[in-house]
Amino acid sequence: MERRPRARLELSDQVWEALARADENVAVLHRHLTAAGGQVPLLASLYRVVHRDLLNGRDLPDRAVVPLCQRVAPPL
Repeated sequence: MERRPRARLELSDQVWEALARADENVAVLHRHLTAAGGQVPLLASLYRVVHRDLLNGRDLPDRAVVPLCQRVAPPL
């Protein structure tokens, strides 16, 4: 019996840039995505996807390239 391929959660380049602006903090990214609306994966799923992609060699954009004014500020 063949295994059916499972759907995989993939993060777009825009989400990776948002992660860099959030100082590489997945929880801040999750709050940002939740505030933006739409379907947002669970926080644990985001952690797993980021960890998986980093282990597979995906690099975060250099924070020096992302302007400081575009970084996500944590809520007060």
